[in-house]
Amino acid sequence: MFKNYLKMTLRNLKKHKGYSFLNIAGLSVGLAANILAWPIAFLAMDRWLQGFAYRIGLFSQIGWFILAAVLSMAIALITVGFQTIKAALADPVRSLRYEQILLGFDLH
Repeated sequence: MFKNYLKMTLRNLKKHKGYSFLNIAGLSVGLAANILAWPIAFLAMDRWLQGFAYRIGLFSQIGWFILAAVLSMAIALITVGFQTIKAALADPVRSLRYEQILLGFDLH
């Protein structure tokens, strides 16, 4: 049964290459944004904290930055993956029937 679902999923992904490309492109943009943003934020916060009398060393806290980056990418991967699988396993007949009912077309 799982094998049939997997075949159907791969077939639907091949049919809808544009959506797959958009999902992968979105993840790539998110990854690039993280790679650019975290070092900039880290250095800006380190410079800002140097102006205080009682401050912490930010280089000893770098693990929290790495954890935040990993968690944000995991959330993005889970979200996009769930939506991709949901779209690939969707029954097109059911969605067309639902759209016809919403638009007020007669099904007979």
